[in-house]
Amino acid sequence: MRPARLAACAAAVAALAVAPAATAGAPACNLVVDPRGDARTGDLPPGVYASPDQDIVGADIASNKRHLTAVVRLASLRELDTDAPTGRSYVVEFTVAGKPYSLHATYGPDGYQGVAWDDATGSGLGNASVVLDHQQRQVRITAPAALFGAVPGRTVAGITAKAGHRYGTNAPKAVPAAAGYGAYVGGAGADSVVDTATTSRTYVAGSASCVTPAR
Repeated sequence: MRPARLAACAAAVAALAVAPAATAGAPACNLVVDPRGDARTGDLPPGVYASPDQDIVGADIASNKRHLTAVVRLASLRELDTDAPTGRSYVVEFTVAGKPYSLHATYGPDGYQGVAWDDATGSGLGNASVVLDHQQRQVRITAPAALFGAVPGRTVAGITAKAGHRYGTNAPKAVPAAAGYGAYVGGAGADSVVDTATTSRTYVAGSASCVTPAR
């Protein structure tokens, strides 16, 4: 009987030894997935159409101790979009601890801008950095994680990406920054959404992701 007990103990120890690897989650990736070709013209003015630059195919959110980055993946992202002559808009909405926020980027003839927004109060939280990656067909928007209370371990939910037309101006001058980042200060305009993509999946702030947030 003793050998049997030893064998049973050895098996139990072996099971415990592999448990962490077996239960470890993969990095969060493709939290939002959306089919190509579903951007709609909707109630846009005559002669204005949805374009592949406004066709969302996916989105993600990732964060570290300092920054939160939202990524919108598109069917295409060109420097000039003739179907959106007044500009394009990209938004990622989300909640942290149940409170709604959003990150916005606009891209038009007068440049691009980014802003972080408190959707509960309807007020801006400050500028956001924007990267327009034409090769990867991505718009990446980054702001300090502290603006959203996105401390490591908190749940980020309600992730929804939107793309559309931008009407109006951004601002008279840009604030330059390194590594392709930049932001416009001020400005006014309105957006007309032509594609929306959402998910029931959540992200744990500070956890591993296929997206690398700004350092």
